[in-house]
Amino acid sequence: MFPKVDESELIKNEFSRLKGICYLDHAGSALYADSQIDNVMKDLKMHLYGNPHSTGDPSATCEKLINNVRFKII
Repeated sequence: MFPKVDESELIKNEFSRLKGICYLDHAGSALYADSQIDNVMKDLKMHLYGNPHSTGDPSATCEKLINNVRFKII
């Protein structure tokens, strides 16, 4: 099963920008966690992504990533 999580600790650590606000618009746009932002930022700093419809190494890197995501979804 899932590990027990202290909800108030999770909110404090992952959604620090809420600062007491009750966010209810999850149908329109779910909140992203601070760790998600950190992980995306690290990835963007480490890799160069190009237009997947162009040629070149940055484009091939991006196309490979897109194909991996498609494979996981399907």
